Amino acid sequence: MAKVAVLSRTITSQTLGFAQALKMQRHEVILITSQDSALNANELSLSEEIEFPVLRCFHDWSALEAIKHFPKLLTHGIQVWHFVFSDCDLDQPHGAHFAIAQLAKVV
Repeated sequence: MAKVAVLSRTITSQTLGFAQALKMQRHEVILITSQDSALNANELSLSEEIEFPVLRCFHDWSALEAIKHFPKLLTHGIQVWHFVFSDCDLDQPHGAHFAIAQLAKVV
C-alpha cells in the first residue's frame, strides 16, 4: 500500500482517528506536526495511542521552513500527503502547507 503523510499542527483525536483508519487499510502512516513533545495531561493520553512515527520538524509553518525540510521529508518515500485542519477557526493553512503541496505536486 501507500506511504501516507498526515500533516497537522496539533495532534487531536480526529487526527489520530484518521491516521488509524489509514493504517487499518494497510497504509504506512507518518504524522508530521509542530506539536511540542511536552504535552499536558489530556494530550498525554492521546500521545500514548500514537502507533506511528512522528516528525516534529515544523515550528511556525512558513514556506521557507517547508522548503528547508522538504528534502528530509522526501527521504521517507511519502507517496500521499494529507493536510488535517481540526479546528477551522484556529487552524488555517499557512505558507508551509502551500509550499509542500506545490513541491509534492512536482515530485
